[in-house]
Amino acid sequence: MALLYKKLGASPVFIPMTEGYEGLQRGAVEAASAGLLHMESLRFHEVCKYLFLIEGIGVNNAGFGTINLDRWKALSPDLQKVVLEVSDEFPGTWQRI
Repeated sequence: MALLYKKLGASPVFIPMTEGYEGLQRGAVEAASAGLLHMESLRFHEVCKYLFLIEGIGVNNAGFGTINLDRWKALSPDLQKVVLEVSDEFPGTWQRI
């Protein structure tokens, strides 16, 4: 992603996502790149005037989940099946939102 932003004329730097809100609010950061779920949970909408969705690259169209292996093994086979089925459906659903 950094290479793409450089080609667009930006000077990308990497900072912890948790510092993004304050950086945007104070003007020290002019833009941020993150998935929609991250932007929402970090409340970037409170300090950003615009949102650009770039289809097909980066994290904007990726959907994934993680689970502790011991917790996964503790789930019944039926529940594991449901999680896998829903996980397979998620990326297509997210694209339609």
